Amino acid sequence: MLIWICFYCYILSLAWLYSYAGFNGHIKGILFLIILVSLIYFSGFRDGLGQDYDAYVEVIQSGVRNYQGIEPGYTYLSKLVMDNNFTPVLFFLIFSILTLVPLLLVYRQSNNLYLTIIMFISVPIMFFNSFNIVRQYAAAAIMLYAVITPFLQNKIKWLTCTMVAASFHISVLFVMPIFFLIHLKLTKKAVVILLLGFYIVSHIIQNGLIDVNGLVPEIYSHYDLTQEESSGSGFLSLLMIIFMIYVNQSRINSDEIDLQNRLFNMSVICCCIYLMIPAIFFFYRLSIYFVVALPIVAAMPLKKSSDRSIYAFVMSCSLVMLFLYFLISASGNEKILPTDVKAIGAVFRG
Repeated sequence: MLIWICFYCYILSLAWLYSYAGFNGHIKGILFLIILVSLIYFSGFRDGLGQDYDAYVEVIQSGVRNYQGIEPGYTYLSKLVMDNNFTPVLFFLIFSILTLVPLLLVYRQSNNLYLTIIMFISVPIMFFNSFNIVRQYAAAAIMLYAVITPFLQNKIKWLTCTMVAASFHISVLFVMPIFFLIHLKLTKKAVVILLLGFYIVSHIIQNGLIDVNGLVPEIYSHYDLTQEESSGSGFLSLLMIIFMIYVNQSRINSDEIDLQNRLFNMSVICCCIYLMIPAIFFFYRLSIYFVVALPIVAAMPLKKSSDRSIYAFVMSCSLVMLFLYFLISASGNEKILPTDVKAIGAVFRG
């Protein structure tokens, strides 16, 4: 646990310097690079982290997958590692880079990088879950990077990002229709109607009034549709708090659907999906593609001149307490919280 407390304080110190110290652009660029490399190292050189860790290692060592024609990027990287003098550590390192580089390039545009980073590494479903959900989190990061550019302005970029992401996790194709919704101008009234609508539909399904057994694709049929234990209710509460704080701020006045509007729409979609998780647990997988927008959305109410506002202080304190609770609850479970990080040389076979 001590290693993660030190890591946490170290990353937050760098993010604080980036956001609050009066450094020039070059120093900020160096600080950002150090933050990025540090996050990559502590996620890439994992040591047995995640429920699927052993399964990934077995797949890499065998070099064979049932769906290698569907997810060629995943298959190619698996074979690349084993056909050369590398260990599975390289596989996880590559996916760490594929995940964190696109994410941090978007997060750097935050109104307050400190608040964005603290949320990213404090909320378990984000940084620590990106350890566990290896391929899908990389796909979600790539799709978040695509959001920087409006679809109508650059269809080639969107298509390229979609195909690259889908080569690692085919679920990208299932959520692509939802991604088109982020280019709409959602009013407060529309957002409230959406949330209420999804809440009502979720309860209708839970009461057995609608049969949803055919909604989960066959390749993900191992998900238990009746599983209600991991409803995400605790994290949903956090999402709703962020949402309610933000909607009470002055919205973007421009009619143009700019980046902040698109990211805010992603957070609304994420809330809607989380409302559906108790009814259809598979929707948890869909939420990953939208939850990645929340760290930057949480910092939207902050203006450049009000970085030290009460909002930032309360959010920071709440996130620190959430991280401490995560450390205590995950202590002793090395699949959730590893006790060691490998050396750089671990990528080579001994």
